[in-house]
Amino acid sequence: MITQNSSKSKNIILFTIAIDSRDLILAQNLDWVRGMAGIFKEVHVFALRLEGNIVLPKNVHLFCIGGQSRLLKALQAIRTYGKLRDVLRHSDAIVLYHMMTWPILLFGMYFKIRHCKQGVWYSHNYADFSLRSTQFLVDKYFSPTIKTFPLFNKSKLVTTGHSINFTDFPRYKEKLGNWQLNDIYYIGRIAPVKRLELLIEALSEISYNRRIAVTFKIVGPTQDSSYLRTLFEKATDAGIQMSVMDPLRRAQLIPFLKNVKFAFSGTPASVDKSILEACGSGAIPITDNSEVLELTGMHLVWKEFTFSQPPSIQQQIDFLIGSNPRTLLRISAQVQESTRLQNDFEKTLRRVKKELS
Repeated sequence: MITQNSSKSKNIILFTIAIDSRDLILAQNLDWVRGMAGIFKEVHVFALRLEGNIVLPKNVHLFCIGGQSRLLKALQAIRTYGKLRDVLRHSDAIVLYHMMTWPILLFGMYFKIRHCKQGVWYSHNYADFSLRSTQFLVDKYFSPTIKTFPLFNKSKLVTTGHSINFTDFPRYKEKLGNWQLNDIYYIGRIAPVKRLELLIEALSEISYNRRIAVTFKIVGPTQDSSYLRTLFEKATDAGIQMSVMDPLRRAQLIPFLKNVKFAFSGTPASVDKSILEACGSGAIPITDNSEVLELTGMHLVWKEFTFSQPPSIQQQIDFLIGSNPRTLLRISAQVQESTRLQNDFEKTLRRVKKELS
């Protein structure tokens, strides 16, 4: 846990999408802000949305920059300039843009003139105009891995792993039940880019060759109902059991992960935070995503079991079905420790402070 101390001298200005305790995904931003409050003298947060029950340390200051109409957005931009001037009048600060890049277009030059170091935390395979056109203003970029950062020029890139607060997540030794591959979970939004059909196809091939009873359990919001129908049709045709649950809030997700022993990720070009949260809670990943395999340490597990290259999804499932509970428990412990070590949010925040100081 990052704790406050008297040696804090730097201030930080954070631009982020939302500070919202009720949001299924963005509630994690509260962890970032609380962590920053422990290592920075003052934390000035500029967010598009402030909602929910927000309880933060006294050295955190919130400012809403959102607006519905163009006129309101223009007025908010003017107000934001005034607020930034007030913040920098009293002391210097470093600036971090967290998964939003358009503020660089509006305020980046002002910070450059004020000699404020600017950093961008970004984990997405698409580079928008704001990200591509403001590289001369940004001092450092932060991303989980090289492949999760979309700009061709990576000279300013600092790789940090994902940034997750694992404090409240379960340890593998707390997991219940026998270690057998009965259920495979996917946690996240249901959309074609997630390639969920890959798991159904792999299970179909395995069940064709031998009798298995594995259920594919999906937990998350449906963004494409026609895609979900297609998944159910494929599963039915293949004789694969599949179920869908509504998305879980963070308070529900943490205890839920105690029972998740195997987690799937089909995302090809980025790393979903949900798979890392599951692995940090002791789940074994099933994926062909090299970045997920690296950030969970599972690539080393496969080498340990004499796979020179990570096996296919079908081969992974075959191996895990044939493994005894003692082996699976050992893999779970190894994956969990590696995931937590590589993706710890406190380490990321300290790295951001060091690189921009």
